[in-house]
Amino acid sequence: MSSTAETKKNLSKGNLSKKKKVRRGLARTLFSWFMLLSLAPLIIVGMIEYNNARDSIFEARHEEMSTISLMLSRQIGDYFDDIVVNMHFRSGKAADFLQEIKELQTSNNIEAEDLLSSLEYSEIVGRYSHEFIDLMRFYDYSDVLIGDVDGNLVYSVGRYSDFGQNLFTGELSRSLFAETVHKSIENDQRLYSDQEVYPPAGDEKVSFFVMPLVDDREQPLGFIAAQIWARDDISFLLSQSLGISAHVDAYIVGKDKRIRFYPDRQMFSSEAPLQLAPVKEWLTHFDQHGQYIEDTHGYENHIEEHNHADEHDHEDMVDGQGMNEMGESEANSSSKSHIFVYKNKDGREVLGVSRHIQITDTPMVLIAEMDYNTALAPAILFRNQLLIIISITGLLVFTIAGLITRRITKPVRTITEWANRVAAGEYSKGEIIHQANEIGELSHSFQVMTDRLQSISANNEERNWQQSGVAKLNETIRGEQSMAELCRNIVTALCRYLEIPMGAMYVMADGRRLQMMGSFALSMRRKIGSAFVLGEGLPGQAALEKQALTVMVPEDYFTIESGLGGRTPDRIFVLPLIYEDEVKGVMEFALLGDLSEQMKEFLEAAVEGIAIAINTSQARDRVQELLDKTTHQTQALQQQQEDLRAANEELEHQTRILGESEEELKTQSDELQRANAELEEKSESLFHQKEEIEIKNAEIEQSRKELERKADEMEQVSKYKSEFLANMSHELRTPLNSMLILAKMLADNVEGHLDEDEEESAQVIHKVGHDLLGLINDILDLSKVEAGKLSVHVEPTSLDGMLESMDNQFKPIAKDKNLYFEIVRKTDTAINLHTDSQRVMQILKNLLSNAFKFTEKGGIKLNVELMPAGDEFSSKELCTHGAISLGVQDSGIGIPKEKQGAIFEAFQQADGSTSRKYGGTGLGLSIAREMSRLLGGEMRLFSESGEGSTFSLLLPNKSEPSDEVVERTDKTEALPAPAPAPAPAEEVTEDDRDRLDGDCPILVVEDDPEFARVVFRLAKNHGSKCLIAGTGKEALELSNKHHPRAVILDLGLPDMDGKDVLKTLKKTKETEDIPVHIISGRDADDALLSLGAVDYLMKPVDTQQLTSLFGELKKTSRFEKILVIDPDDDVAEKINTFLGGKCELITAKSAAYARTLIKEHSFNSIILELNLPDESGDKLLQSLKEEFGDSLPPVIINTSEDIDRERFKELGQSSGTMVVKGEESSDQRLKDEVQLFLNSVAKPASKRRKPAVKPVTGDSQLKGRKVLLVDDDLRNTFALSKALQRFEMDITIADNGELALEQLEKNPSIEVVLMDIMMPVMDGYEATKKIREQERFKNLPVIALTAKAMADDRDKCIQAGASDYLTKPVDIDKLVGMLKVWLQGGNGSEA
Repeated sequence: MSSTAETKKNLSKGNLSKKKKVRRGLARTLFSWFMLLSLAPLIIVGMIEYNNARDSIFEARHEEMSTISLMLSRQIGDYFDDIVVNMHFRSGKAADFLQEIKELQTSNNIEAEDLLSSLEYSEIVGRYSHEFIDLMRFYDYSDVLIGDVDGNLVYSVGRYSDFGQNLFTGELSRSLFAETVHKSIENDQRLYSDQEVYPPAGDEKVSFFVMPLVDDREQPLGFIAAQIWARDDISFLLSQSLGISAHVDAYIVGKDKRIRFYPDRQMFSSEAPLQLAPVKEWLTHFDQHGQYIEDTHGYENHIEEHNHADEHDHEDMVDGQGMNEMGESEANSSSKSHIFVYKNKDGREVLGVSRHIQITDTPMVLIAEMDYNTALAPAILFRNQLLIIISITGLLVFTIAGLITRRITKPVRTITEWANRVAAGEYSKGEIIHQANEIGELSHSFQVMTDRLQSISANNEERNWQQSGVAKLNETIRGEQSMAELCRNIVTALCRYLEIPMGAMYVMADGRRLQMMGSFALSMRRKIGSAFVLGEGLPGQAALEKQALTVMVPEDYFTIESGLGGRTPDRIFVLPLIYEDEVKGVMEFALLGDLSEQMKEFLEAAVEGIAIAINTSQARDRVQELLDKTTHQTQALQQQQEDLRAANEELEHQTRILGESEEELKTQSDELQRANAELEEKSESLFHQKEEIEIKNAEIEQSRKELERKADEMEQVSKYKSEFLANMSHELRTPLNSMLILAKMLADNVEGHLDEDEEESAQVIHKVGHDLLGLINDILDLSKVEAGKLSVHVEPTSLDGMLESMDNQFKPIAKDKNLYFEIVRKTDTAINLHTDSQRVMQILKNLLSNAFKFTEKGGIKLNVELMPAGDEFSSKELCTHGAISLGVQDSGIGIPKEKQGAIFEAFQQADGSTSRKYGGTGLGLSIAREMSRLLGGEMRLFSESGEGSTFSLLLPNKSEPSDEVVERTDKTEALPAPAPAPAPAEEVTEDDRDRLDGDCPILVVEDDPEFARVVFRLAKNHGSKCLIAGTGKEALELSNKHHPRAVILDLGLPDMDGKDVLKTLKKTKETEDIPVHIISGRDADDALLSLGAVDYLMKPVDTQQLTSLFGELKKTSRFEKILVIDPDDDVAEKINTFLGGKCELITAKSAAYARTLIKEHSFNSIILELNLPDESGDKLLQSLKEEFGDSLPPVIINTSEDIDRERFKELGQSSGTMVVKGEESSDQRLKDEVQLFLNSVAKPASKRRKPAVKPVTGDSQLKGRKVLLVDDDLRNTFALSKALQRFEMDITIADNGELALEQLEKNPSIEVVLMDIMMPVMDGYEATKKIREQERFKNLPVIALTAKAMADDRDKCIQAGASDYLTKPVDIDKLVGMLKVWLQGGNGSEA
């Protein structure tokens, strides 16, 4: 702070001190004593008299309000006593009523709710209701209710909505009434339920008086309750009793501080708690159990005094002696009352008395109030009169004292104020007092002093301002700064200090050119010069003349701008910066007015310092430049020296090497001579060894031929074994098939021909047959393992799913055997295990079945744990990946250690007697061990005799999902079908070939006459004609002759293999569309389905499977109707030709007629031309879609119109297929689409693809995912986009590779690309390569789609950068599965 400011502050403090002294001077002293001696005696006498009157009035009002509160408390107690008496008189009738209701409910065994609507209940009510109606009407209760001990309201006079409800469990269970009823019944007490909003009473506030009811044995029966609008009655009591004193108000408050009852004239409706002193004091008398405790001290009257009678900001309390208690009523009052002074609920200051009252167990407080001013009216009147007297006296004294002191102190105060202003730094002239005395002379001297001080102060302020500016400027230019930073800081500091709105600073760059290096608030949006030569522009002219310039500027010169507006300056001030007669730079300022002389002097004083700073900065830059140059040259010289030194060392090294080389050459020459001699000796030795090797080679060749012969023999044995397995599978399962079906039909006893024993015998035959089938399957599985024919199909499998299946299957078995079954998860099981789920489930079922078989007490645990990779395993995959251990631990008989090695061998058990006691062949563990090895795992056993066993299946811990099917098997070549056995003597089986009458039959091709008869019988039961063929040749003849609607085909036929029959049927034009269902004893073969088979059932089949099959065939037996909407008759003829009359074809040439036909008929498919005479096909299709929704038949669009991509998208919402007329093979494509539709109809519902439905559960992972579809064929993009829309994918389409790259640029969030290969402009190979060249798309999944199916096409696509490969026509299921795999990681995995 400057010295001037400090002086002003000190003077200000001195002035303040002087003011205080003046106020405490003679005038105030005289005035104060005069007032004190005049008014003090009068005030003291008045206060004494006022306090005496106020105390007397307090005592009188306290006695008056205490009497009123005692009278009111007794009247309220009498009111509730009447209620108790009245209810007690009716309690006997109520108990009898409840007793009869209870007996009626017990005898009829009905619920309370149903009882109320019974006739018997109405009769009981009729006998008792008059008693309770009279009670309610005579005493003006709002309702009388009766309930049983369970809380059911079984009677109500008013029959409001609470009638029939249960107070303890229903909607009213949280009400205070329900709590009071429960407490009353539980404690056998008469209780009062405080006021609450009761919904059945129209949300009015009501209260209840509850009385428990008991029977003759003092057992609780229920309760009777009176619903009271007690507010009306008690409010009436309050208003009537207070009539004796018009100034007293009374009301009752509960423990929640809310008003319960109040007089009618007040109509108080606020629900807010009252924060009143009487209520707060009353609540302090309750202990922690809610019991009211009276004061133990005496209750003498006392009044808390105030400092002043009018100050009532705090509350006064007076405790007074109460009246006597109310007697023996349950509603009683306290014997004490308390008086307070406070502000009531309306904000008025009142005098109040409180009294405690108790209604049964519900405490309340009765408050009586009187307006404070009304109560103390006499004392207040006296106080007001006293105040008037004191005020008049004080006014007279004040006036006289003021006149005297004013004449003495006014001149002194004027001079004092003038001196204070001068001391504070205000040197203005003051008021001169013209008096011929010392005061006048003092005033004149002050005037002279003020003028001199004013002149000195102005000079000091100007000098301080310049010094402060120079100091700030020096601070700005201090330190090492770049030239630009230095100039910017200087011009900014000057503009801010001088309050100049805009400025710029130029530095002399090369002796003739000024370069702008800093500016302040300069806008560069306008093209203005940043460099000037000497004499150019105002900066150049000022530098040339070495003189400052001030120039006025026109209005359109430039503006000083801000965010809110701009203004044009009126002049420019240019100042050259000169150091040692050399111009170092120029400063230019835009001014809104002329600079003051003081500012110009400041700038002239600062110029030299700024020029010196610029010169110093330029010198520093030159020094730094020279230093950098010298440093660079030094480094270059050092590098040259280092290079020369390295060259010298290299030359010396090479010289040493040459010398050493000469020595080595001499040594090598000597060694070569010795080596030649040794080689001659070895050559002779090798000649003898060659003769011996030739003899051994001849022996090895002979051994190899012997091994080849044995290998051929082994291959032939394996072939014979495979043929035997195929024949055994057929020959064993075929007779079992008929036996199981016939046994099941007998056991079902649909027609009721069998008695119970015969039906039980049939069930035994069916069960034994199933057991035999299981044994056969085990033997065949073992044979497959030994022959290397057992394969596994590895796929992502949910470990949790397998465990849940085991739990569901074996929990009932454990329950039946009274054993526990527990799955113990010692590791995370929420994973997809990469294995064959069917084989794993087969092994676990075998292990768990054995565990339950050999366990009679305790239980079984399935332990799941993780084992780390290591060398302890026999399987390489387990050593690499670690293991998931699935251990079956039982508490059964256990296995001795000496027997544990044998139980994994075929047909072996721990004890020969075991098979007799427990059953079994001993094949299960042998098959399980071989299967575990095929899965890449192993089996382990830990057991002790008598203490149980633990069999553990160890599987490789591979959890990465994959859609590829991996086979791990000792593969052998697929063997040819076994040679047909000699045809047995033909057995003629009856069929319907002579009773067809034009019907389309079902052809059964089966060499087993028993099973053929079973199928024939089921066909008849389902209303179908049936033909039976025992050989393949007969089957083909019947198919060509009768054209059946379906074929049921066995594979093991006597004359030819069923597979060949299937091929012949599908190659023949007349029979290619006949659906073929295969039922055979051979294992399922997917190749048969690819040849055209609709379904594959493996013998033995049960009746349920055959019934389901015939049900599906019956659904497809109707004649299909197709509607062709096309004005061209040739289209309908073409369709009818390639359908061969197998469908009913109806034609419509207009949209209007088509609508009529669709309403009158049921069609299976619609073929639509978009170019119709009366209406656009687009509009027709849209209207049909809106009208019929999902029930609209499949629509095939067959049109000659050109369709752009947008129209394709719109049509794709309603149609699944589109064929363009006139294109090559368009007729063939239309035929294929219709045939595809008919084939889908022929398939069973379980196998048929369902069109236009939302994806099944699990497909939600594709919802919203972004896919780029790249294909130049609109039909392909239409079909694929239509298929993917079912999964709610976000699809973007491109016609060629170039457009695909553009789409990726526009939409970098695309997650997967479906890329066609053969496209114009840029093919799929090139497009994929360009995608991979971009770093951000390195991991983008690209799936190649192509019609090429050569072996090397996949490799070409992968080499180009594709992530995966699919051939056309695209299998949608495979495509969807592939998309799920590549999208699992969010953006696919790395290509």
